[in-house]
Amino acid sequence: GAPETRVDWWAVNAVALLAVLATGGGLLNGRRIRALVHDELSRAHLKTAVVGGYWVAMGLALLMYFGPWFAGFSGRQAVFVIVTGSLVVSLLTFAGLEHRAHADG
Repeated sequence: GAPETRVDWWAVNAVALLAVLATGGGLLNGRRIRALVHDELSRAHLKTAVVGGYWVAMGLALLMYFGPWFAGFSGRQAVFVIVTGSLVVSLLTFAGLEHRAHADG
């Protein structure tokens, strides 16, 4: 039979969220709007968020490697845990820093 083609919507969502993170949320914004929105403080927040997500990814990967609880995980399951965890931390860190910076205005 023909190979079954199935869309993995988690992976599609993860790619979309990575694109949002890579552009600082300005994926669909024009150049002039991005210039207004992505000021020096916003770029610093994005850098902090990406660094935090990186360290979460490294920590989760090492925890899954050394932790006996994860011995039965497949590669797909490990990728799911690492990508989801690091994306959540990155996006929430960026959103929290931006919210705090603009809360008084």
